Amino acid sequence: MTEHSKISINSETISLPDIESLKSLVGFRAEVKKITPGFELSNPIVYKSGMMLYPAGKELDYDTVARLIEMNKKDAFQEGFVIRKSSKLYDSLRGKITSDFKRLMETKKNRREYGTFIKNIEKTFEYYIDEILDENSVYTLNKMRILDEKITDNIYNHSVYTALYSLGIAKLSFKYIKPVLKKEDYIKLSKAALFHNIGALENIDEFIHISLPESRKVKYLDLNQQSAGILRNMGINNGIGDAVKKCANYFLNEFDTTQSDIGSTYANIIIVADIYDKGTSGLF
Repeated sequence: MTEHSKISINSETISLPDIESLKSLVGFRAEVKKITPGFELSNPIVYKSGMMLYPAGKELDYDTVARLIEMNKKDAFQEGFVIRKSSKLYDSLRGKITSDFKRLMETKKNRREYGTFIKNIEKTFEYYIDEILDENSVYTLNKMRILDEKITDNIYNHSVYTALYSLGIAKLSFKYIKPVLKKEDYIKLSKAALFHNIGALENIDEFIHISLPESRKVKYLDLNQQSAGILRNMGINNGIGDAVKKCANYFLNEFDTTQSDIGSTYANIIIVADIYDKGTSGLF
């Protein structure tokens, strides 16, 4: 079992095994003295002598984390951190995730084969961004970033691209989609696309080190069968889980794409977007 797999995340706290995990979580960047604001200690940190280093509730600003890094080098305290969200966290993470979306759109915008399509997506995303990136979605996406970034950022990027392409496909095809999609459908479609592969990310250590690409892909697709259940446990459902389940079933040849219910409509769009990004990004 890797250190990565020892990270434990629930709705209230994040348990981290070591200082490297802490640095990754808070985005510690010594070269520019920056950190992601909005995290604080849920449990106190105590010197091995028994004296208090930092109490529970201590905000993890740049200077605090820098000191922890230095004290860790001296083996002054037992490694292991339990972190919780502070009132600043949602705004901070939402800004970071919005930047991810914009950065990824920007990488495609100036390429001739994407130009018009991406510009259309950009306008659509800006229109729906507030509803797409609600509090639950932001924390879930941040969890996906944490799970992915220590090994590869390809899967998280794939999730974002799949959502962006799904929006674009839906907007360009709106005359042909029945039933006609409403605003809430675009929001649900985007969330289902963002979280369609959360099952694989939750269990990333089970497939990422498989050396043969085809074998890795098979395991990835199999793990995505868990995505709908994970979302349900997180309180993200309302039709989203149904679409995610159908996407997973499609890649295991267990979904009839001719069905006309709204969950199948979402799934069909996401499947096209997923295949398109896999083909252009080189994922698997």
